[in-house]
Amino acid sequence: LQPECAEEYIDYLREIGNLDECAKLYVDILDRDNFVSRQGKSNHQLWNELCELVSKNPTKIKSVQVEPILRQGILKYKDQVGQLWTSLADYYIRSGCFEKARDIFEEAIESVLTVRDFTQIFDAYAQSEEGLISALMNKSNEDNEDITEDDDLELELRLARLEYLMDRRPLMLNSVLLRQNPHNVNEWLKRVKLYGEQYDKIIQTFTTAVQTIDPKICTGKLQDLWIAFAQFYDKYQQPDEARYIYDKAIKVNFRNVDDLAAVWCAWCEMELEHERPHEAIKLMEQATVLPRHKICNMNNI
Repeated sequence: LQPECAEEYIDYLREIGNLDECAKLYVDILDRDNFVSRQGKSNHQLWNELCELVSKNPTKIKSVQVEPILRQGILKYKDQVGQLWTSLADYYIRSGCFEKARDIFEEAIESVLTVRDFTQIFDAYAQSEEGLISALMNKSNEDNEDITEDDDLELELRLARLEYLMDRRPLMLNSVLLRQNPHNVNEWLKRVKLYGEQYDKIIQTFTTAVQTIDPKICTGKLQDLWIAFAQFYDKYQQPDEARYIYDKAIKVNFRNVDDLAAVWCAWCEMELEHERPHEAIKLMEQATVLPRHKICNMNNI
């Protein structure tokens, strides 16, 4: 086979249905550094054609390792990450490996860095779950036999999985945005709200946030995060823990003195609410002393 005629041979192999040999030839020409397409295709286009071929024909392609190919593409083509992840999941769906497909979707959602990729993957994930539910319901309707208890349990399980997936969407999207910018105060505060009344999760989120955010480059009002952290403890009748957080907060190297003042004022207001006016006065006296420029070590929290 003449190397320059490889694409014509690929087209021929497609026509006769020899997709396994076709995939091998794609891999061969993509491995050649000096290959030039006579059809004017870029390596990127050839790679996309290969990924589409292997992901949609799992039963016909045996000589090529599909997952390593698609994962290599994920690392290589950053603008196609969402499409390649969904192609990999689709490969396992078409192979009947539904649990593996779910693992791929979950891994993809935990790793993507853009909202566009997240949306593409999440929509494909939800559609796959809906497809499994529809297939089970159609099977039950087509069969003349009565629906068994096992069928009911399987349907309930799939419906519960879909509901759980949809419930997690806001938190998943928030994770993507925090991977984009871990110094975004507003997204950390939004994450706290998403956890509702899950005490341990909220404490973990606040702690991770104050350890992660760099005051010099953060977006949003960092003082609001510290105040919300302290107020959370106070809400649960833990004023000593709230004071500990305030004490850490006043040592943070805020960009503006007004930000630091907001923390002092919030601390004083808490003491007044607990009917400790003398402590509030002491705090105000301390706040008006010339600062010593201490910087809080977030990792000590």
